[in-house]
Amino acid sequence: MKRFTKALRATSMAFAAASLMATSALATEGMFGNGTGARNKALAGAGVADQNDATAMSINPAGMIHSDNQLSFSASLFSPIREYNITTPGGVVGAESDSEYFVIPNIAWTHRVDGNTVFGLSMYGNGGMNTDYTANFLDPAAAPGTHLGIDYTQIFLSAGLAKQYGNFSIGFAPIVGIGIFSAEGLGNLAGAPETTQVSVGIGARGGIEYALSDSFRVAVAGATPIYMTAFQDYKNNLFFGSQGVLDVPGTLQAGVAFDLMPGMTVMADYKRIFYSGVEAIGGSELLGQFAWNDINVYKFGLEWDVNPGLTLRAGYSYNDNPLSSRPYNFFGNILAPATVQHHITGGAKMKYSDALDIEIAGMYAPEESVSTAGFDTGNPATSAPPSTVKMHQWEITAGFVWHTGETEAPIK
Repeated sequence: MKRFTKALRATSMAFAAASLMATSALATEGMFGNGTGARNKALAGAGVADQNDATAMSINPAGMIHSDNQLSFSASLFSPIREYNITTPGGVVGAESDSEYFVIPNIAWTHRVDGNTVFGLSMYGNGGMNTDYTANFLDPAAAPGTHLGIDYTQIFLSAGLAKQYGNFSIGFAPIVGIGIFSAEGLGNLAGAPETTQVSVGIGARGGIEYALSDSFRVAVAGATPIYMTAFQDYKNNLFFGSQGVLDVPGTLQAGVAFDLMPGMTVMADYKRIFYSGVEAIGGSELLGQFAWNDINVYKFGLEWDVNPGLTLRAGYSYNDNPLSSRPYNFFGNILAPATVQHHITGGAKMKYSDALDIEIAGMYAPEESVSTAGFDTGNPATSAPPSTVKMHQWEITAGFVWHTGETEAPIK
């Protein structure tokens, strides 16, 4: 009991520290990151059917059943390099985004209630959107250095429970979402302010896993939309179509995991992100809106236990581009240039002691661009110039897993 209390106190302190670290970034699958925690990021987000640590709560809660009592913590240094170019009568104008480094935290804790039940808590930076351009094409008369952009942070808090019934596992995790949004330089867009707004919402994630044999597992997991309160200062301008509400899209992920040999597992996942179900960012063809499309994501991962002290990981993922090439939506694309599609990842786990593992991961997303043709109505207020947005990314993650002691052995 004393050890449990000590672990819970350390967990509370780590949650508080992680919440202070949370910053926004334009994520890698549109609004979302392509993984959560050092292990999952090293596998490019694959492994819905092979979760075995506390971060399972943010991917497939059913996988928590394979976790021991542990505290998992990681922090990612994420760098998206973004740029836009617009063709005007006077030539091509453009800018790169100034903000290029972001810290994304993840913390998760699991406790085995008994041999068939695991309870957990988690806090993680889910993603968001950010741009900070030093050239404001909306206001050509603005002073040099006038910035243009948005800053949107998503933080998720979750509690989860997993149960196992023979070869079948099920998990459920309610989610509290926190969104923080601000904009800069949008004064010419129907009087958009430069204020910071906070939104809160609720949703849930659930999943199942079934072991067809000792070496082959299948799983399905999904999350409802996170239904958020409105950003009141932006309901009559940037998010006028949704009255200021920016919900987090729902997702569905299914996959398989196969043990090629003892200590070596290959994983393949399919994920669907339903951006069109969110009024603020999906489906609109109005001038200046985002009009993001639903996207498919394909993920592959490989994990190899080289020896008891070293595990190597690698992954690759590909996602459809959520951005619209319709000229109506050029402005939304510039504010949120989610262009990248390929993600190459790798990482390792090193055993420092019987109670402590050190984990690292890296990701590179090659540059991709989206262009719109533009159109001219004869009225500058309703016309759109030809434009191009592009981005590439890299990310490094480091963390640890502290095994706090078992009441029952994890089920594998």
